[in-house]
Amino acid sequence: MRDEAFLRSEIRWLVERARVVLDLPESAVAGCTAEQIAQILAAQELSGLPPALDELLHAAGVHANGTLLGELFRGTSLGWEVMLHAKEHAVQTAEYSGSKETFGPDRVVFLSDPGGTVLWLEAGEPDSPVWALTERTLNPQIESARLGCWLERQVVRAETGRPSPG
Repeated sequence: MRDEAFLRSEIRWLVERARVVLDLPESAVAGCTAEQIAQILAAQELSGLPPALDELLHAAGVHANGTLLGELFRGTSLGWEVMLHAKEHAVQTAEYSGSKETFGPDRVVFLSDPGGTVLWLEAGEPDSPVWALTERTLNPQIESARLGCWLERQVVRAETGRPSPG
């Protein structure tokens, strides 16, 4: 088990690596404010965020054209504004797929894309696997061993010129 300092440091390193790979200025790394984080917690009925996701949102949680998340995840919805409604979208995706997943207060949904894919972490776990559900799958599946691994895969895709799925 990795400690919180390691998880946070890893995310900061991956954010900087993505910025360099995408040839973005430092100003493109736009993090969420404390108020925006509080809005996410309220919208998803959470008491807190897993450390890695908390660090990602504080470091680069704003998704817009020209920001790190906007450029790394083109056509995919990730970041502060999306997370305000991501749990609602996740519930709809589960209904479409016939899944029994309910996305209660033990889940934090951080990605929701137009293709009907939602990704989430277990809210109470400091280093949770990344879980995925699509409109075409009945049962949730592990997408990645942990958030740091998932984010690194997206950065490697950018390094090799392959777009992130979305």
